Amino acid sequence: GIKVNYETLTQDVTLPKRSFGGVLNIPYIFGGYTIGTGVTLTIDPGVICKFVHSAWMTVNNGLIAEGVASSGGYIIFTSLTDDFYGGDSNSDGTATSYGSNTWYGITINDVALDPLTRFENCIFRFGKYSTGYGIKTVSASPSILNCSFNNCDNGVYATAASNPTVNYCDFFDITSMAVNNVNQSFVIDAENCWWGDNSGPTHSGNPGGTGEPVSDAVDYDPYGTSGAINPLLGDVSLNSIIQAYDATLILLWIVDPGTYPLTATQQNVADVTGNGSVTALDASNILQFVVGLISYFDAALLSPVPNIVSEVELDIANTAVEPGEEFDLPLSISNVSGVFAMQMTINYNPEYLTALDIENLIPGMNAAYKIDEEAGLINIAFAGIESLESDMTIANLKFIATEEMGLAIETPVEAEFFMANETDLTWNVHNGTVIINGFATGNEELNNENTKLLSCYPNPFSDFLTIEYTVQQDGNLQIAVYDIYGKMVAEIVNGRHAAETYQLNWNAEDLNGIRLNRGTYFVRILTGSKVETEKIQLVR
Repeated sequence: GIKVNYETLTQDVTLPKRSFGGVLNIPYIFGGYTIGTGVTLTIDPGVICKFVHSAWMTVNNGLIAEGVASSGGYIIFTSLTDDFYGGDSNSDGTATSYGSNTWYGITINDVALDPLTRFENCIFRFGKYSTGYGIKTVSASPSILNCSFNNCDNGVYATAASNPTVNYCDFFDITSMAVNNVNQSFVIDAENCWWGDNSGPTHSGNPGGTGEPVSDAVDYDPYGTSGAINPLLGDVSLNSIIQAYDATLILLWIVDPGTYPLTATQQNVADVTGNGSVTALDASNILQFVVGLISYFDAALLSPVPNIVSEVELDIANTAVEPGEEFDLPLSISNVSGVFAMQMTINYNPEYLTALDIENLIPGMNAAYKIDEEAGLINIAFAGIESLESDMTIANLKFIATEEMGLAIETPVEAEFFMANETDLTWNVHNGTVIINGFATGNEELNNENTKLLSCYPNPFSDFLTIEYTVQQDGNLQIAVYDIYGKMVAEIVNGRHAAETYQLNWNAEDLNGIRLNRGTYFVRILTGSKVETEKIQLVR
């Protein structure tokens, strides 16, 4: 951090966000600090002010701290040991818990000028030293709007002839009183605040209220009844706690915003990476924070940490199935490195396929999905606490093929959108194809191009059939054998191939490893949108 000397300010100063020593938005570290008479300290949006143990700030004229209600826009006043904002400023890892070194708070004296003492979109934390507070007023009446007070002994502590305006603020985890009007010279306007519970503050005038307590002579009605007004970054549920459920809300909103909407406030605090959008990577970051792998969110920095860019590829398998058959269509990823989150939109033709379910195959990753059967769309979002570093099958798309078939049908299953972390990789998708068998002899030619993909010899054969096949473009490929009724009897190859020519020998065993009977069969190759079938004869 940037250490600010113990001193009295004697000229107007604006405290800006700064980057120093490789630290973006480096916090300012205060001990004792006084804003002298006749001068004003203005703090820019997003600035983080941290205070050492027993530190304080006194205002004798003006303190203008007006932040912005956006990721990284709030002005922070907190303890040196609060790693959530500004990172591990005392450089001790987890040796000290958040806010273990508490501070007094900000005192506004009677000589301060009310019009020049304004707080908006600020967060006050860990003002607990010797019955501390977020803000103490001594015959002063500042305006305090859209601020959050948490983990303090008192939120606003008003003494003598003080009459501050405290509107649209949040109070939670308060040890003593959220608003303490000590001398009660005036009735303090504290309307439209959230008191840590939707039932309102604890006060004799509010039977049933279980929120943070307030003293007499505090006008708290109306009060917030639907969660925090100025929630912490990552608190998507607006309950003043950051938990795995917040990550789940993000995933649900991504795949089904109609059923699981997020308000503008929720979307704002959900963007913990600070890139201006809400993605599955935000959910991953929240999960990492909950389990202690990270101690702060990038959005609190001057500018977000560069996104971990991955060039992972999404592969949708090819397969051939029978009419009415239930089957799994695997989704795989390759060229994998540093993948914490993914989201994708898969489309299919509902005339031929009915989507039944999605099976998540990634251990340790949360997944949410939404199937829109009418539109033929599947939205899927994944997020985890550890990065994926190897090629794998990530999910099975569970379908059932239509039963009403004539000739064989070739129907694509495609990804119209694919994102890994926060990088759009839609261009890096290898789409798949499903063949629904509906033919009598199995030798309909579905490849209209002249390029020959498949060659089988000797034909007829008795022991081994040599199959030579060509892959024209990197992607998934299937080679299967069908009997004269169009039923698959053997699957020889199914997986991703590089573009080249291959050769293999098949010993005429079926799906169960049993030697096929003599007769006529059909070998079919399916790669991308191309299908080719060759008739073979097995003899003894």
